[in-house]
Amino acid sequence: MKAKLFSLFLLTSLLLTLFSLPLLQAQEPQPLAPQTLQKIDPRLFKTVDKGESFPIIIEMKAQANLNRISKTSSALNRRAAMINALQTTAKASQAGVRTALAEAQAAEVRSLWIVNAVAAQTTLTTALQLAARDDVAQIRPDEIITLPPFTITQVATPTAGEIQWGIEKIEANAVWQSLGIDGEGVVVANIDTGVDYQHPDLQKRYRGYQGGALPPLHTGNWYDATGEGAIYPVDTNGHGTHTMGTIAGENGIGAAPGARWIAVRAFNSSGQALESWLHSAFQWILAPAGNPALAPDVVNNSWGNSNGSSTVFQDDVQRLLDAGIIPIFSAGNSGGSGTVGSPGSYSFAVG
Repeated sequence: MKAKLFSLFLLTSLLLTLFSLPLLQAQEPQPLAPQTLQKIDPRLFKTVDKGESFPIIIEMKAQANLNRISKTSSALNRRAAMINALQTTAKASQAGVRTALAEAQAAEVRSLWIVNAVAAQTTLTTALQLAARDDVAQIRPDEIITLPPFTITQVATPTAGEIQWGIEKIEANAVWQSLGIDGEGVVVANIDTGVDYQHPDLQKRYRGYQGGALPPLHTGNWYDATGEGAIYPVDTNGHGTHTMGTIAGENGIGAAPGARWIAVRAFNSSGQALESWLHSAFQWILAPAGNPALAPDVVNNSWGNSNGSSTVFQDDVQRLLDAGIIPIFSAGNSGGSGTVGSPGSYSFAVG
């Protein structure tokens, strides 16, 4: 009798379990909290599948308090204090997110302390999990910025001492002659596709150049933000060499031939850059090779977003200005009213 009752009990339990399985499987996933959804840029839901890996930027809530930095100290000390505050805040506030990304096996993770954000290649599932964290402010796509198309035209080699028409057009040569100002004592940088540092009109103006018999010093004078790891200045596109030539080229091609130059490669050979590469470029400009004393005086940016209202790089521009570095941007090549792109729309722009 007891054996029959026990068998009946087992059969009943098994039937209940089998009947409950479809009910469990049919349950809908729990909806995301509204405060979590508000942190996710809607473009992420439109452009990717849930399991697809894609580049994102995770913006943190914590922000460094830069108001405590003494305004009476030297410019270099203020710059160093600002960088220390930004890096300290980023290190402390990003720790949890970086751990979560490591557990999710996210790729290409990089800390962007200049804006306190983390860039990574991961899935929408991971992005949603990160958005639920209290320390995360927003998650958005790491978008691509593309340089405007340009062509390289072969021209005749100029004769010695010949001034190019563009230099005469802006009367830079008149400034050299009348005021004795040609950029000497100034360090300029560009964030572009790189620079061919062996170009005969640029080589001797490179800050890392030590003369023909000595190897050049690239540390603190060159940085590849694309992740491709070029250890010396290269340009597989041509655009960056062109812009640096206009800035500091010798033999009549540059507006400031007395200046020394350094460079950041943030655009690849196709003329494309992720926003995270550009943030990384800006923070290197603040402290090349980690040394604020190596920062340039001016940084040229012949690129931009056609959307003049975009504020993606507004904090980067402000950090440069706070550090005493003048950022110059392209206003865009569209022409006409209302066509100034960003960051040129909120910085010093040339068009």
